[in-house]
Amino acid sequence: MPTRNLAPPLFRPEVITAQHEHAVGAVLLVPPVSTRVLTMIAVAVAAALAILSYGGAYTRKAHVTGYLMPAHGLIKVQSRETGTIVERNVTEGQRVSKGDVLFVISMERSSRDATESQGAAIAKLRERRISLATELAQQDHLAQIEALELRNRFNAMEIELAKLAEEIVTQEMAVASAETILRMYQQLFTRSLGSAEQSEAKRKDFLEEKSRLQALQRSQIAITREREALGALVAAAAVRAATQRAAVQRGISALDQELTEYESRRTFVVTAPLDGTATAVLANAGQTAVPAQPLVSLLPAQAFPYQRFGSYQGGVTEISRTLILQAETAVPLPLAEPAYRVIVTIDSQSVKAYGHDVPLQPGMLLDANIQLDRRRLYQWLLDPLYSIRGRI
Repeated sequence: MPTRNLAPPLFRPEVITAQHEHAVGAVLLVPPVSTRVLTMIAVAVAAALAILSYGGAYTRKAHVTGYLMPAHGLIKVQSRETGTIVERNVTEGQRVSKGDVLFVISMERSSRDATESQGAAIAKLRERRISLATELAQQDHLAQIEALELRNRFNAMEIELAKLAEEIVTQEMAVASAETILRMYQQLFTRSLGSAEQSEAKRKDFLEEKSRLQALQRSQIAITREREALGALVAAAAVRAATQRAAVQRGISALDQELTEYESRRTFVVTAPLDGTATAVLANAGQTAVPAQPLVSLLPAQAFPYQRFGSYQGGVTEISRTLILQAETAVPLPLAEPAYRVIVTIDSQSVKAYGHDVPLQPGMLLDANIQLDRRRLYQWLLDPLYSIRGRI
């Protein structure tokens, strides 16, 4: 196949190369250094704000005032009657147990006649009690003597029955022997080897031995019945003695109750209603105790358990659902407006002061910040949008 020659180029290669080369060169746009730095800073700030808005949080708080109270309340111990304190057995800060005597209060009247008549009544009651106690001792002594006598008679009958049993066994042997001899003589008499007189004599001997056996058996039966009757008599005597003793004892108990009532009219004691620590001891010996006035306050045991020192944090345990007015409750701080009661359990019950742990005391006023709501920052920023969407 013939080859076709291409036409030669119009321009030389050198001309074309010269057209591509310029004396100045390509244009390069270089921004200033400050713009780059500002852009990087802006990006970093935007990223930081995004991270902060997502990771950061803000807590809305409410500032409130309050006061300290123990978890189980502060027990104010009062006198049940008006009287004069004759003895005080408690001091400030003393640990007491339930039932411990805190105060002894006298209720004796100032009238001498009333005091003397009351003392005479108590003396008569004590005399009656001594008389009943003596009667009770005498009854116990007589009951012991009677029981001993009946027991001796019972034991004597037991011994007599034992002897009768032995005699009956011996007599049964004698009867059997006499019966054997009688049969032998009867056989001899039948064979004409013995006389009728001898046979009759042996029969009489046999009847006598049998009669003795029957007499012993009758005696055994009679003594056995007497022993049973004596046993019933012993039981009846014990029941009778117990009944008489119970009657006298009831009389003594009634007198003791009357004496206690009379004594309680003269003096009575004020005891601790529960375990705790005495605080605010207001009464002393010689003072007059009035039911409306507290004598001492008791802080229940473990009302302030130590957990963490130096931390004033706590958790809300209860919030009232209704408003509380100043006239509806007695609180140690004024209420300018109706308020809700919030109960908070604090983690620490002491404060570090001058190197010592000083326990918090009931009634102390306090300022607190209660956390109402905690959200992330972006949630606070978008809250208006959420509100608009909720209304729509």
